[in-house]
Amino acid sequence: MSVSRVKTIKQYFPITSYSYSSSNTTVSITANNHGLFTGIPVALTSDKHYSAYNGSANVTSSNTFTVQSYVNPQDLTHFSIDGYIATGAGEAQTLPRGRGVDSVIQTYTNGAGGATVSIDVSLDIQHWINLGTMTVTTNSAFISVSPSWAYYRANVTSLTANSNLVLMSSE
Repeated sequence: MSVSRVKTIKQYFPITSYSYSSSNTTVSITANNHGLFTGIPVALTSDKHYSAYNGSANVTSSNTFTVQSYVNPQDLTHFSIDGYIATGAGEAQTLPRGRGVDSVIQTYTNGAGGATVSIDVSLDIQHWINLGTMTVTTNSAFISVSPSWAYYRANVTSLTANSNLVLMSSE
């Protein structure tokens, strides 16, 4: 099987305010109860521009973090992460499948480690069947999805604090 596409679950969170320090080349972000941990990769995005500023978060409080940036970003409205963080346990995100070929869902963690994810499949987005559960500690895990299923979703059932769970799929 060759992979023609790899999709990564990405989540967006609103930015309350931000400021840029040219002397420190950092952007200071205020986002209430962001749940991030220092070192997690984030992207700062805008509703008005197509560009994103990528970097690692340096958490300064439960509501603020900084990101290294050599340019002054404009019109920031959201930050995004790949996958889930500990405050996202129990959330599900549905992704449609685009082709009638076998698919693989792979997951791994950044940070402190440890997560459990239940993978569900459906033909109509209303009636879900549990395909299996992946438990990730320090390595990655995967599960195969047959081409018959039109949709799949990941339900994060547990996630260790200061961890980032990333889910990818192939088609």
